Amino acid sequence: MLKPDDRDKFADKIIDILNLHNVTKDIKSISNEECLMIVNETVDFIKNTTDISFYIKDVPADEKPSVILELIIEVLSSGKLQSNISPEVTEQIRNLKNNAEAMNIIIKFVNYLNSELLESLDNNNDGRVTIEEVENDIVDCLLCTKSDGCGCYKEDGCCKCCSGFSRKLGKVLATIFIKVVCCGCDKNHVNRRN
Repeated sequence: MLKPDDRDKFADKIIDILNLHNVTKDIKSISNEECLMIVNETVDFIKNTTDISFYIKDVPADEKPSVILELIIEVLSSGKLQSNISPEVTEQIRNLKNNAEAMNIIIKFVNYLNSELLESLDNNNDGRVTIEEVENDIVDCLLCTKSDGCGCYKEDGCCKCCSGFSRKLGKVLATIFIKVVCCGCDKNHVNRRN
C-alpha cells in the first residue's frame, strides 16, 4: 500500500515515537496507555504529513481507523522496525486492529485537539500553543475573570491565596496538557494545524 520512500519515512517516525516512550527491542510489554499514546502520536503524524495523509484522504470517515491501522501494521512488518521493537510489542499494537472503537476514539480525540481546542487556546494566533497560554487560560477560568470573579475577587485583584493557588494549579495542568495529552514531550509548546 505504501510507496517504499513513504514506508521508510513512516518507519523512522514510529521509531522516533517508540524512542520517546523508551520502547526498545528489550521491552516485551507496554501498558495499554502507552500503546494508545504511541498509536495516537502515529495517527497525528499521518494526518500532518502530506505524503502519508495522501493514503487516507479519500477514505470514508468510518473506514479511516481500519485503514490507518493497516498502514501502521504494514510499517510494523518492515525490517527497519523489526530491529527496533520486540515481537511482543508489535503484537500488542496489532491487536488494536481488532478494537475499532478504541481507534475511533483516538482519531476523534486527535481531530478535536488539532482543531477546536488548540485553536481556542492559541491566544496570540501564532500557530503554537504554549504552556503559558494554557496556564493563563486556566488561571482566568479558576479566578472567573471573565465574569464576576472568584468569591474574593475584586477589581484590583484577588487575595494572595486565590491567585497563588490558581497560578500553581494552572502551571501543573498546563504542563500536563502540553507535554502529555498533546504529546509535546520535551517542548514547552505544541504546533497546531492552521
